[in-house]
Parts: sequence; structure tokens; C-alpha cells
Amino acid sequence: MIGFILMLSRWLARYASAFVIGIAIVTLLAPHLFCWVRSNVQTVILGVIMLSMGLTLSADDFRVLARRPADILIGTCAQFDPRKYLGPARDNMQKLYEHKIVDVLGSENKLANLD
Repeated sequence: MIGFILMLSRWLARYASAFVIGIAIVTLLAPHLFCWVRSNVQTVILGVIMLSMGLTLSADDFRVLARRPADILIGTCAQFDPRKYLGPARDNMQKLYEHKIVDVLGSENKLANLD
């Protein structure tokens, strides 16, 4: 059993990027093939992808991270902080866009009723 797990982990580590890119291309070309990917299945698939990405890490990768803590802090802040502020801004822009469409459609209907 351990041999199988080691073989599987090596295969995932070696071919993870090609496998994920290949599946993405197939999904774009034939999305109906992946209608079964919902809720729990999606969670398992994302877990496998994250596991395969984690298996590619080595001790050298962690040494680099330990030597450059400022880069890690900048990356973390850039990843999480803008979401708090950009989400409401996006929602406000979407509301403005929807009102603009309603205004345009309303004015076209008014012009059409003038005839």
C-alpha cells in the first residue's frame, strides 16, 4: 500500500501541471463532459490538485521562503486585503451598470411609445 501511495504521489508531482492544463482545455472544448462535477466532487478534485501542488515542494523551497519573509508578507497582503475593498466596489459598479441598462431600455420604450 505504501508503495502505491509513493508511486501515485510521484506521478502527481511529475505530471500535475500537464494534467490540470489538459483537463482545463478539455473542459473549455466540451463543458458538458464535466456536468457531474458539483459540490462534494468539486471539493475532492480541488483537494487532489492542491495535494499534487504540495507534493512538488521541497526543503529548498521552504529555505527560500524563510530567507525572504518580506516577500511572503507582501504576497499575503496583496492576496487577501484587496478582496475586502474590491468586492463592494465591484457590487456598486454592477448596480450602476444595471441601472444604466434599465435607463437605456426605458428611454427606448418611451421613444417607441411616442409614435
